[in-house]
Amino acid sequence: MRLVIQPFGDVPPSVLSELAVDLRLFDVICEIGGALSIPNEAYDAGRGQYRSDVLLEVCEQRDSDKVLGIASVDLFSEPLNFVFGQAEVGGRAAVISIARLAHTHHQTFRDRTAKEAIHELGHTFGLTHCPDPTCVMHFSNSLADTDLKGRQYCEDCVASIPMFWKPKQRLPGSC
Repeated sequence: MRLVIQPFGDVPPSVLSELAVDLRLFDVICEIGGALSIPNEAYDAGRGQYRSDVLLEVCEQRDSDKVLGIASVDLFSEPLNFVFGQAEVGGRAAVISIARLAHTHHQTFRDRTAKEAIHELGHTFGLTHCPDPTCVMHFSNSLADTDLKGRQYCEDCVASIPMFWKPKQRLPGSC
């Protein structure tokens, strides 16, 4: 399976390359697309944030099995105040934002980014939110939620995803 990581705006190249490495845990070919400008229509001046659905629509137009958009701007989706990411369950595309994932420890930031990417891509494979707070598919309403969950799917979620998206190995501290 081919996965394109599609940056929007000013996403540091190191974030993209590290995410591509983290996603190689799965049986996918990761490619990093060229940076795209954030569409003007995504910006909501009243909120000072960007609509995630607009970026998702751009990702859906890319030619790939799956597309993961990654933006450095703060995203929202009505009725929520913000989103770490968005995807259509069973769709081809997902988008995440790194704007709220920052941390003074680089590894924490990297883990948060990987967790949100794996979570949103899980939605594209048909997974919904999981009640297990340590499963990567658990809904993150805060950074504390993101930090608590692992990078892995719980056993129930693993049983529901396609074989090529199952991890090649389990990571330490996974659920």
